[in-house]
Amino acid sequence: MVFAWQEPDVLAALSKEGFGRELAEQVACKLKQQLEAGKGYDKELYHLPQIIHRDYCGYCVFATKSKGWGYGEIGCDGYPPELPGLRQWDTKEEFVEWLAEQSDYTMAFMGMCDPKDWPQEDMFAVNNQTITRSKLTDSLDEE
Repeated sequence: MVFAWQEPDVLAALSKEGFGRELAEQVACKLKQQLEAGKGYDKELYHLPQIIHRDYCGYCVFATKSKGWGYGEIGCDGYPPELPGLRQWDTKEEFVEWLAEQSDYTMAFMGMCDPKDWPQEDMFAVNNQTITRSKLTDSLDEE
């Protein structure tokens, strides 16, 4: 089954331009700032985008007080991602380097694989509430 957000023309139109170091640094700084301000789930983890609604909520990047930086699936109904997430980094620099190389297109496939290698049984997640440049930039403006 192909969902509307997975139609070939929709996927082909996704930007393949990397997010870049500047945006990745800004995102990392925002994550750290919000975490240090005591915001986020249980004050131990803060994630962007802050998408909280019923049921499936998609993917996020996050910072934790004790386990570094990560990328994972937001829990059902907006709960934080289960640690360690899909990817985890010990340092901000490693996280920034990875995020800077990502694009709307790579994140549509969870930033984990090439589209041609995507397992068909996991098609629901493809381009479904994934991280995009616009979601990241919008998140920087949120309090």
